[in-house]
Amino acid sequence: MTAFDRVEQQLPELIDELASAHVPDYVDTLLQRTTRTRQRPAWSSLERWLPMGVIARTAFVPRLPWRTLALVALLVLAIAGALLFASGSSRRLPAPFGPAANGSIVYGTDGGDIRSVDPLTGTSTTIVGGPTKDIAPLLSRDGTKLVFVRNLEAKSALFVANVDGSGVRQLAEGFFGPSDLDPSPVDWSPSSTEVAAVADVFPGSLRNIQILATDGSASRTLDLGLNVTDVSWRPNGRELVFKGERNGTRGLYIVNADGSGLRAIAPPNDLPFGWGSPTLSPDGTLITFHGTGATSEDGIHLLGIDSGVDRLLTFDGSADSGLGGPQFSPDGTHLVLERFANDRWQLVVVPAAGGGKPVPIGPFQPGGAAAPVLTFSPDGSQVLATYPTDGKTWLLATSGGSDREVSWAGTKYQSWQRLAQTP
Repeated sequence: MTAFDRVEQQLPELIDELASAHVPDYVDTLLQRTTRTRQRPAWSSLERWLPMGVIARTAFVPRLPWRTLALVALLVLAIAGALLFASGSSRRLPAPFGPAANGSIVYGTDGGDIRSVDPLTGTSTTIVGGPTKDIAPLLSRDGTKLVFVRNLEAKSALFVANVDGSGVRQLAEGFFGPSDLDPSPVDWSPSSTEVAAVADVFPGSLRNIQILATDGSASRTLDLGLNVTDVSWRPNGRELVFKGERNGTRGLYIVNADGSGLRAIAPPNDLPFGWGSPTLSPDGTLITFHGTGATSEDGIHLLGIDSGVDRLLTFDGSADSGLGGPQFSPDGTHLVLERFANDRWQLVVVPAAGGGKPVPIGPFQPGGAAAPVLTFSPDGSQVLATYPTDGKTWLLATSGGSDREVSWAGTKYQSWQRLAQTP
């Protein structure tokens, strides 16, 4: 018999012993204690009133990233400050050609200062003063800067400044101011970053064109072999139109801004007044001039720069040889010029395409009086005219019937600031 046989015989008895009820010895003591203890109140059991999921949920309080919040706040303040600075220090600029809003007028005084005046109120302020004699201010096409001629002891120089008179500095020496020979020796580029100036650096030398960057970064001379006057930029910024003279022969020319491509717009002639007061149209396609002796017919001409087509304008049904000094309005639709009759003359406004009836503006002048210096207002509604005979300056409505002598006193060379039009 094996050990396994002996266990097998005792197995039923062992199972009976394990299955019998067995109560722990401390049960009697436990029952006595619970009998004496009262039941806990119902209100103390929160799970009776609220779901256990709510009671057991842990409230999450996020930790604030103070360093990140501080950096974001500083960034917001920096952006706001930059926007305020930009809005206060910059403004919309006008297009270089065409109508614009009217700004201030700058002019040179008899005492050699340059002043700025509000044409509506007449309030005038000196912007370039001192002991120097400064003349002929010309505002840039974007209205932010001006150039002027300063007469030095033995020579003259071209200066540039901001429109408020700050930042005055010299660009170059050897420049004449306006004269009867050349009433417009300087013209601003369409970008308002350069000027084309007529220079006579050495006595007896030809009057060449100099291109000057107004920030002083560069300059170049266009030596064309011609005595140059009446220089103007075309709106494309790549070409210049001017009147040139060589050996007694005069003509209208065009040249690239780098000095290449010189050509005559029309055949030159030897008549001393053949191309009177040439003025470029705002779109740069036409030149108008007073053709006293320029062709077989005297009067006001329109000459196509690229086509070379020369057209004599007629007003009131006929050409009028008593008209002179044409200038284009900012939109190119009208001309202002002088009309002579009965030994006196008066300014008139006429359609640039010809035809129509001239609209007289301004006071009559005696026949021998010098022609006024004219400036259209940027919006084209007025003409600023200074009459050399009596030194008076007038604001003349181009529609006629509204002439006003201005209160400020200055020389005949004045410039009207262009501002961006309200959208």
